[in-house]
Amino acid sequence: MKSLSKSNDLNLIEKFNNTYRYLDDLCSLDNTLFQTNITAIYPKELIFLQSNSSDDKATFLDLDIQIHNLHCTIKTYDKRDDFEFDIVNFPSLDGDIP
Repeated sequence: MKSLSKSNDLNLIEKFNNTYRYLDDLCSLDNTLFQTNITAIYPKELIFLQSNSSDDKATFLDLDIQIHNLHCTIKTYDKRDDFEFDIVNFPSLDGDIP
C-alpha cells in the first residue's frame, strides 16, 4: 500500500482499498486485479492458497461471509466444525501437561 500511494494508478489503488490482512490471513473484496499483483505483495517462495469456495462465499478469521443479490451476510465461523474428527480442547487432568 505504501508503494501504491506513491503511484498515480488510481484504479489499482481503489481495488486494493478493500484488502485486509491479519497475520497470515488476507481478505480482498471485489478486487479483480489481486491475482495479477500477488507477486508484488508476496515473495515467490511463499505459497499462496486461495481458500474461498466461490466468488460470493469466503471465510476470514472467525467470519463466514456470503454475498447474495448484492447483500452481504456475515455469520460466525469456527473452522473446527470442518474436521471429521472430535477435537479435544482441554487435555486430560490425569496427564503430565501443566
